[in-house]
Formats: sequence, C-alpha cells, structure tokens
Amino acid sequence: MKEELQGSEYLHIDETVHKNQGKRGWSWVITNKALKLLKVTESRGKKVLKSLLPEYDGIVVSDRYAVYNYFNRENRQICWAHLARDFERFAHSKNVEVSKIGQALKSLSNKVFVVDKAKKQNLIDNLRFYRLMRKIRKRVKHFLRKMTRVVNSTQASRMAAKMLRSEDMMWKFLRKPEVIETTNNLAERQIRRYVIYRKNSFFTWSERGERFVERMLSIFLTSRLNGQNPFQKLQNLVAVTA
Repeated sequence: MKEELQGSEYLHIDETVHKNQGKRGWSWVITNKALKLLKVTESRGKKVLKSLLPEYDGIVVSDRYAVYNYFNRENRQICWAHLARDFERFAHSKNVEVSKIGQALKSLSNKVFVVDKAKKQNLIDNLRFYRLMRKIRKRVKHFLRKMTRVVNSTQASRMAAKMLRSEDMMWKFLRKPEVIETTNNLAERQIRRYVIYRKNSFFTWSERGERFVERMLSIFLTSRLNGQNPFQKLQNLVAVTA
C-alpha cells in the first residue's frame, strides 16, 4: 500500500491525536481516492513523513501545519476549507477594519468553491474558469496585504502575513483542477472515521494493538473507498498469506 501511495499523482494527508497506554501519540491518514493508509506513531514531526513517503514528488493537499513543509512547496496545495474558517474568524473580529476585510475574504473563498464546482460539473469552460480564478486570486492577495497593514490588530496582521508567505500554495489546484482538490476533505473524512473508532475503543494499550488498529482500519477504509466488502477483502488477504 505504501508503494502504491508513493506513486500516486496526489495525496491528501491529515493527523489527529492517538493514545497508547495513556501516552499521547498521533494517528496519520494518507489517502487518495482509491487507497487509505492509517499509521499510528509517537511523533507528529517530519520524520514520520520522511519514513512513510521518502522523496514523494506528487501533489500534497493538507492544512498549513509546518510539518508539511517537508514536501516541495511547488507541489503543495493548502486546504481552502481551513482558509475559509480563518477568514470567517477575521469576519467575526471585534475590530471593525479586520471584520470588514475578513468578510471580503470569506466571500472570495466562497467564490473559489463555486467556480471550482462549476468547472467540475462542466458548467464553464477552461478559459472562463482560469479567468475567474485569476480575478479571485488577485483580490485575495489584495485583501491579505491590506490586513497586514491593520495597525491595531497584531494577531490578524501576522496571520495575514503568514498566509501571504504561503500564497502560491493556495492555488496549486489550478495546475490540474480535474485532479487536485481545493480542500483536504478527503483525508478529513477518513480521520473522522478513525475518531469514531477511537471513541468506542478507548485507544490502544500495546504496540500490537497499534499495529492491529492501523492495519485493520487501512484495509477497512480502503475497501469502503472502493465499494468493496471489507470483511471479504480481509478474508482474501488471509487466504493469500496462509
């Protein structure tokens, strides 16, 4: 499974808290539309990505967590759902200027989703798609720059400056909009399935338990992604290795 993911044109990656014997760890999800790998580790650092995806050169869709800087920024797509939530927080600021800029940015993020959906549904052609996205990109950059100049809201201006430093990574989906998603929803949906399992199973209490969880959930969720019976898939794997 790792080898197949390594050769994938794109990957969605996310992580969430895991505990083994009460000790804090992390559960990583690496997925495309056909495969899903769950890996339980003690670390949330770059060494995990280096171990799982050495020299991966496909597109990576993720949030802005710094560990994903392990990948070449030329191949990184930042999740627009996360950006939209940040813009929403700006919009609800008590600072009038921050709120006004935040509302404009939130409106632009909504336009990103609308235009991307229209393209995927073949409601607009390539020329109109790229023309609209260029206009949106120009406006997003304008308002982020404007946010950095807000004098009496240091937190908002710093966050906007950080976003501007990652601005090129917001738009990698334009390279292949039919393949690259604007959001990391694919990985986040799989993470939610793990969270449900975690809630019902009270985490793990041994290394064997960790290996069991990551292998069984990888098989189960990959089968579900492909419309297969996970129990039949497991039986087939056991039969092959028997």
